[in-house]
Parts: sequence; structure tokens; C-alpha cells
Amino acid sequence: MRREVRDPEEVRRLNLLSASSEKRRATIGVITLLLVTVASAAAAQDVSAPSDDLLRTGLEPGDRVYVTDVGGERTDGRVSEVSAAGLTIKNGNDEWSWVASDIVRVEARDSLTNGILIGVAIGVGAFLMRCKYGGNRTGICPIIPYAVTAGYVELGLGVYFGALFDRHMTRTLYRAPPPARVEVSPLVSHERMGMRLAVTW
Repeated sequence: MRREVRDPEEVRRLNLLSASSEKRRATIGVITLLLVTVASAAAAQDVSAPSDDLLRTGLEPGDRVYVTDVGGERTDGRVSEVSAAGLTIKNGNDEWSWVASDIVRVEARDSLTNGILIGVAIGVGAFLMRCKYGGNRTGICPIIPYAVTAGYVELGLGVYFGALFDRHMTRTLYRAPPPARVEVSPLVSHERMGMRLAVTW
């Protein structure tokens, strides 16, 4: 029986290529996991269009909101009263009221759920990458107390920073309808003259 003898250098090169291929597959898998998780978080977000009616925004007394008026000033506080005619908010001893026509936009702080989910994805990805490239030669993460503890730390940091980022994000609940626009254009022909009037809003 004939045995094939390979050059040690060739064997080492083939092993390196195989290890590199495994690392690429692992990296693609981790990136895919992160993208799926982030996409799920984005899909879970309230994507409904902003309302042009204050009563349909779902605002209730006590909700924290940010109101931008026609002068461009942005005020934050908690809803005191809301109706189709206007909105009143309070912040401590201060109170502001607007009629609906003076409100350009009403925003509310976004839910922390999206940030937490993104943080979980980052934490899990960091743990898997460390297990794959920082473990033993088999590429299997050693199940030891250190690895488990480090995994919890990475997950916790991911959740913390994800929630911290999402805390400063807002979503628009109300947006004033665009003002009506009147367009006038002349109509001239051989037989008659006139004008065309168009009103859009």
C-alpha cells in the first residue's frame, strides 16, 4: 500500500487556509446574527405615520412630550390637557399652552426596547467572536466560570449602551398639515383668454 507524503510546509499552509476559511464563515455568521437582530428591533418600532390631529396621537395627561411651535422654539414637559383645539403641557411650576394652529410638531421619547435589543445583539456578537477567536484551537468556547462571567459583562455593556443611545431618540406623534397653496396661471388661446386657479394642501 502506497502512502502519500506531503511537504510539512504545504500541510501548514493548507491548515492555515482551512482555519482562515472557518474564521470567515464564523464572522459571516456573527454579522448575519447582528443584522437580523437589529432589523427585528427596527421592525418592532412604531412606524405609523405622524397624525395631523392632536386627538389621534394617543396623547394622555402625564405623557412626556417635546413641542415645537411656529416660532421654532422646542419645549418639553408633561401633557396636562389635550384636545383637537390645542395642547397644554407642564414642567414643574411652568405651564405652556398652544392652539393647534401654532403647533408644528409634537414628539415623544422613543421606547428603550429597540436600543436594548440592539445592545443584546452587540453583546452576543462580542461573546461569540471572543469564543471563536479567543478560545482553544478547536474554536470551541471553553465552558468555564470566566467565560460565562465575561459573557454576562459583554451582554450587560451592550444593553447599557444600547439603552443609553435609544434614550435620546424621539418619534414624531403629530405634524401640522402643510398650509394650503394657491397657484394662478394664465390661459391664452386664439379663441379666448382666462386664468387657471389651483388650490392644493
